[in-house]
Amino acid sequence: MIMGALQSDIVVRKYVAADHARVIDLFKSGINSNLDAPHPQIDNETLNRIKLSVNGYTEAVIADDLNRIEQVYDTNAQHNAPYCGGFWVAEDSSRLDTAQSPLVAMVALKAWGDKSTCELLRMCVSK
Repeated sequence: MIMGALQSDIVVRKYVAADHARVIDLFKSGINSNLDAPHPQIDNETLNRIKLSVNGYTEAVIADDLNRIEQVYDTNAQHNAPYCGGFWVAEDSSRLDTAQSPLVAMVALKAWGDKSTCELLRMCVSK
């Protein structure tokens, strides 16, 4: 549980395979929330081309990355320090008994080279 000046109902934990569908939903909703926002400065034709391009990117990320979280982020391996890769999700424990997805965030770090350096590759936080 994340603690600060106020107690929080947000719990951060390692990704497990049962999270997969909710991770995909969170990623898509994050991408689409930006596309669905009003863009009065962009004409409809240009906006439609942008949406097609972003949808292609979204599907590529899902196919190449998010459908292979365990392999891409080495989530099942046991590592000795230093190792910085991994995939984590955050749940709102106050919503666990509702029909809504309790995932409110995700973050993924991909290890590089000797695996003591990593890249922030995915991050998504719900509104």
